[in-house]
Amino acid sequence: ATQIGGDIPSPYMPALGSTIAAMSGDGNRIAVASNVNNMNEPGSVQVFYIDVENEKYDRIGGAIISKHNPAADNGFGFSVALCLDGNTLAISSIKPDDNGNPRNTGAIELFAYDPTYKNFRATFPNPTQTSRHNNIIMDDENEVRRESSAFGLQLSLAESGDVDGVSTSTWLSVRSYNFDTEKGYVKVYNLSEQFYPKCGIQYPFLIGNGVCDDRPPYNTEACRSDGGDCQRNPVDGYPDCFVNTPSLLNNGEC
Repeated sequence: ATQIGGDIPSPYMPALGSTIAAMSGDGNRIAVASNVNNMNEPGSVQVFYIDVENEKYDRIGGAIISKHNPAADNGFGFSVALCLDGNTLAISSIKPDDNGNPRNTGAIELFAYDPTYKNFRATFPNPTQTSRHNNIIMDDENEVRRESSAFGLQLSLAESGDVDGVSTSTWLSVRSYNFDTEKGYVKVYNLSEQFYPKCGIQYPFLIGNGVCDDRPPYNTEACRSDGGDCQRNPVDGYPDCFVNTPSLLNNGEC
């Protein structure tokens, strides 16, 4: 095998059992975690894309840090996963103990690529899911289960089908371990139900606010046509005509 470019640095010793690097299914992007087991700095993740012409990987945007817990020794980056096209990124946080073993903690944060500013942003929750207000997934069994488990030891993303280049469903599998029962377990989440997993935007408040923002990426399939604000509706008498606001037709104004 021939190596592409030089080594990609991943500072500090990784935690035991962690998966600190993951490649997108198409091979164009790779996510690499750093400082996962660092007591003095928070963990971070960097995403690189392949420069085919120069046969090397270049970084996309700046380092990604936890929106949930940006403190030092947060275990952010214990496991990472990229989807097929590299536009959805999942990162788990598990605090290691002094020996580098995972402790009974865990949360997963989701990020989406913003094509306008070429970086990753916190994934936007589906506004129809009123219980979802952030980009975080935690073990939802109960408080006792959460406090006895290392949630997010290994992550994997999968997709199915596509409409205009956007997958119709994105799934996340999460492998975890319950210290009380001494057994591992796996959960699978349909991210497309509770999130817009490929909607990376700078201003989340513009999604679903009742006003159509026609700029990409807001008015795209990935962001569900601006959260439904830019949904195109059929016009009576014009079978091939779909517009955002039918009432503006034949209103006497151009």
